[in-house]
Amino acid sequence: MKLTLNEDTLKNLKNLHGFMKCRDKINKIAKEVLPNNYMKDYPSFKPPETLQQSKDNLNDIMKASEEALPEFTKLLTEIALKNELSPDEDATFDGERVMLDDDTPYKELTIAPLKKEERSREKIENEYGGDASRIVDIVRASFVTMSEEQLVGIAKLLQELHDQGIIKIVKLKNRFSEPLWNGYRDALYNIEVNGVICEVQLHLGGVVFHKKDSHEYYGHFRSYFAGNV
Repeated sequence: MKLTLNEDTLKNLKNLHGFMKCRDKINKIAKEVLPNNYMKDYPSFKPPETLQQSKDNLNDIMKASEEALPEFTKLLTEIALKNELSPDEDATFDGERVMLDDDTPYKELTIAPLKKEERSREKIENEYGGDASRIVDIVRASFVTMSEEQLVGIAKLLQELHDQGIIKIVKLKNRFSEPLWNGYRDALYNIEVNGVICEVQLHLGGVVFHKKDSHEYYGHFRSYFAGNV
């Protein structure tokens, strides 16, 4: 008996194979690089109410963000250097650059330019119902680490700055402890610097290296199942 599969089924099987292969690769890297699971010591938490800036006017938030950026940059650069990471070095994995997008590599510490006003207004309208106070990623940065020691070293220094009252950690989504179903893991901090809530992403190089493929498969199945509910 010959079994004939239609085009959609073949496409789904191909994506399922790619998804499982990518997930297993990410899980293998995480198991090798994070054998002690030290990030479990930094559990996810969020405030009881919606995270908001102290100001509700975008122009005021943009001005405060511009003023906070130098201190934000200084603090994160010091954290990077203490963990043998360089803002000037491209992040690599197995000798290849880790890419932020098709054209731009991640740095070991990437301090992003301030989110543009046009993009901020678009996000406020589309995602926050016009409430400007809810935009908390105008100031943002990402670390790309190569080891568990670097990963935990950054988490520890952020906590120390919080304990000293220099910054305030207001939210943490720790997906190293609670990975996505596709195996992807990272940590997303929201920290308050000079009265402005900022975003800090904490990545593991070998995991974020496979982010594009992982999210493509994730997006395929999310769209497929959403369309079949």
